[in-house]
Amino acid sequence: MLPGVPPGFPIRNTTLRLSDASLIGTIEHLLSALAGLFVWNATIDVSGAEIPILDGSAYEWAMPIFTSTARDLIQNPIEPITLDREFTVQDSRGGGAKITARPRKELGCRYTYNLDYGPNSRLKRQQATWEGDEDEYLKEISPARTFSLEDEVIAAKQAGLFKAFKPGDLPVVKSDGSLVEDEWRFENEPARHKLLDLIGDLALLGAPLQADVLAERSGHALTHKLCMEILAARKH
Repeated sequence: MLPGVPPGFPIRNTTLRLSDASLIGTIEHLLSALAGLFVWNATIDVSGAEIPILDGSAYEWAMPIFTSTARDLIQNPIEPITLDREFTVQDSRGGGAKITARPRKELGCRYTYNLDYGPNSRLKRQQATWEGDEDEYLKEISPARTFSLEDEVIAAKQAGLFKAFKPGDLPVVKSDGSLVEDEWRFENEPARHKLLDLIGDLALLGAPLQADVLAERSGHALTHKLCMEILAARKH
């Protein structure tokens, strides 16, 4: 648990435990920017226990990388991870959350996220796909922001979190599906952001994944499980 987070409060992010047992939280957006722009040999110095959330997207990480004069030095044509079989992970609690990774003969990848929280959800059914193009990542995926439901934000503030945020800083979804003092950047921005997270979490594999990946209603924990199963299979 990261410092300052009340025990038992639900946290939806990716946290690394370093060799000295310290924790670095909310790494998924930065990892997504690096993986989306094919950077696999960067050294990152972090001061504090969490990567800054910035505007809730990966764009403010991706743009400086994309325009950097040192970009050719940090991009690395690393050997991709290939699959010899299909992998599927599901949420044991039910609810339909699932990720399937299928072998792919061609170089590259195709990642798709299906967001469908049911007919009563304030977010409509939507989908987003990335096929491994860095320009597409920068323009169409990296600007998509993380989002919260209004009642979740109220609960977080009551728990002493989100003290520095005010309405409009990040997408907060009201009961009718509209945003509190804000507008969506894309019609399917929630699905694009879940795809952004998927790209970042799959970067935990340590190399590009040459596969077709379909994620449905999944979150960080399920992607972590997929990574562990793929890495375990590669050891045998």
